[in-house]
Amino acid sequence: MRAFNFIVKSRARRYVAAGEKEWLYPEKDLKTTMWDKLGNRFFLMPDPRKVSFSTEILVGYKDGSAWGIDKYGRRPRDNDPKIKAQRELEWKTFHKAQQAWDQEYGKLRGEEMRRYL
Repeated sequence: MRAFNFIVKSRARRYVAAGEKEWLYPEKDLKTTMWDKLGNRFFLMPDPRKVSFSTEILVGYKDGSAWGIDKYGRRPRDNDPKIKAQRELEWKTFHKAQQAWDQEYGKLRGEEMRRYL
């Protein structure tokens, strides 16, 4: 909580409020103020188990047609082996991140999983 409060305070343009006076000075209790050293390795990261994996942008038109590209501007059905290998690597990396969160925080309960699918 102190690390998060420090980031909020350091990014504030003018005022910061807190429920307790000591919350206004989180830097007093932090070992470092380097953002990449704050918290654990999951600090400020979204839970990958609660987001969908997609690298495409799809547009649907009123006439029922559609158009799409991936995050690099390539057509989704491009059969280039290098593109397929990159997509497979991204997919595997995403699943490794999900597994790391499961190990750190435990698996999501059934109702939580259904909410994000």
